[in-house]
Amino acid sequence: MALFGDTFSHLASAPLNTSGRALNNARMGEGIRLLERTHLENAIQQGLQAVAQVAGVHEDQVRALLPHEELQGALDRLQKRQEKAIQAVRRQEMTVATFAMPNELPTAPSASEQLTSLSTVFARDKEMAARLRDLSFEVAAWEALLKRCASTLDNNPQLLQSFRRKRLLRLLTTWGLLGAVVTLAAAAALWVFLRQRERKAEEERQAQERAQLAELQRKLQTTLALPDPCAPDGLTSETLARLNDEQKRQLEARAKRCEEVKQKLLREQRCADLVAHVNGGQFTTEDAALAGASKATLRRLSSKAITPADLNLPPDAMPCAGTEAESKLWELLARVASGGGPNLWALAEGVSPKLVAPLAAPGVLHPSTILAIAFRSEKLATLALKTGREVDARRAHGMCELKAKLGQALALSCKKILK
Repeated sequence: MALFGDTFSHLASAPLNTSGRALNNARMGEGIRLLERTHLENAIQQGLQAVAQVAGVHEDQVRALLPHEELQGALDRLQKRQEKAIQAVRRQEMTVATFAMPNELPTAPSASEQLTSLSTVFARDKEMAARLRDLSFEVAAWEALLKRCASTLDNNPQLLQSFRRKRLLRLLTTWGLLGAVVTLAAAAALWVFLRQRERKAEEERQAQERAQLAELQRKLQTTLALPDPCAPDGLTSETLARLNDEQKRQLEARAKRCEEVKQKLLREQRCADLVAHVNGGQFTTEDAALAGASKATLRRLSSKAITPADLNLPPDAMPCAGTEAESKLWELLARVASGGGPNLWALAEGVSPKLVAPLAAPGVLHPSTILAIAFRSEKLATLALKTGREVDARRAHGMCELKAKLGQALALSCKKILK
């Protein structure tokens, strides 16, 4: 039985319907002003009073059935969007005053649909379009909330019982005591008829609910199956409100994956910028923050003025670990190191494992540099054998390995180190 819901919806939705007609007739400023909070609150009040009168109960009893906090929250959000839209309309007042709706728009859409259509018309005015889209979203949420309130009133057994008592008393009063028996029989028949109709309506409502839940599950599975976690999900606020806890957790997990993807892409872009700056000799303060402990080395690398200590960096010294930028930074260091000449390598205290392969490639190092590396490696090997310290052996091992890969004959000291 939709008596209470229809009565409530007819009055509570009056400002929305009036606004939709104004918007449809190109009176955009008037249409948006009709969505002011006072109009909507007055319409709700009138709807409550009408339902209370129909059901024969006090207005407060009807008000207690509605989600007061949710209504106030929705009104707060709609008020903010409506005020911003009014500001945008005032800025465009002269344009709006002479605006004509395109012929292809619906002749009598709802206020939210009309606002959405208007946002596409004002697509070139990004602020206006955004304000209209935001307002249409909140108006659609308000329309959906009013429907839920109407459904709550229709499904309330206390209101229905009170309505039946009121109608029965009216019938008894009309026909008088002499027609009491006939009236009671008619009331009983009416009660049976109403019960049957209510039962049928309830069955239809449940079938519709099951169909909506199945469609919701289908949309959710389609969204979760998208390979890109940041792709639009197409789920409306009304749809999201119907999700259960598990479905909400799945969407939250998808949003978390999207944020991780964004952070990864942002990190890769910052790392790529770091490589470009170092290669171009433009090492910045932001680059230094990203480089961390390697900022001094990268600053020298940017100016092509590395020191012997930069040749013996640990394998994890470069920032942006695991990205293409890390490999490119090692390549830049190898390139600068290859041009450092004998003087640089004559003072080397070792060589990073990351530099051995690129430096040993044919034609990379000048013959004089190769001789300097050969001499320095044997000197470090001799020192390591003499001191017996692990740190000296590790430094000598890298240099002897580079010497061997360069095709240089190993002396006894390097042979012992590489065993």
